[in-house]
Amino acid sequence: ALLTRLRQRENAMELFLEARTQFLEREIAKLDEAMSEDSDVLAYLGELCNLLFSCVIQTSDEFGRLFADRGLSSSLLSWCSMQLKVFDDVFRAQVFPCGDYYLIGECAHLTRQYCALLHKSGISLDFQLNG
Repeated sequence: ALLTRLRQRENAMELFLEARTQFLEREIAKLDEAMSEDSDVLAYLGELCNLLFSCVIQTSDEFGRLFADRGLSSSLLSWCSMQLKVFDDVFRAQVFPCGDYYLIGECAHLTRQYCALLHKSGISLDFQLNG
């Protein structure tokens, strides 16, 4: 807030998004530590979806309140896109190696449900996960 009052909106925005990135990295690391070799992949993915997609929605909401300048919104979209890339990487590493097509389908369905929540909040990036 201080940086925005000092007309350092871009610096404030960068710091805000970096702090959100660091938060997600810490929380994903905690989730990964809690997951053991024989953990339920669907349960893990559910926790990851809840964490990441909720954080993206909250970050978007806070960003809108803090930075009303539309010129900065491309930075938010880039940040959201990077978070979905992180999710995609984790999904590929955790889900596909199991080789269980039913489980892969369940995980994909769960992911689509969370993408729908993003879409309802005004963020439509599910095309990133279609590839």
